[in-house]
Amino acid sequence: MILILIGPMKVGKSTVARLLAARLGIPRHPLDKNRWAYYCEIGFDEEHMRTLAETESLDAALNYCKPFEVHAVERHLRGRLLRADRPYPPRES
Repeated sequence: MILILIGPMKVGKSTVARLLAARLGIPRHPLDKNRWAYYCEIGFDEEHMRTLAETESLDAALNYCKPFEVHAVERHLRGRLLRADRPYPPRES
């Protein structure tokens, strides 16, 4: 089972994910720590995003981010699925 919670920042996705994982007995794989690295893999430009927000609109900046968000989710899932044959949680070496 894979559940993906998507939404604006600071609305409680991480809290809900933690509660769901505990209730359902499934692992939780937060994207937060890797998000910016995944964005950079495909050319994210933070300065460009800020410029859009300042000169056009917040919507323009958010729309700029959409393809990077999609890539980050796909990349994160691909990484998790490739490791699916390993025991969870990962054993310390």
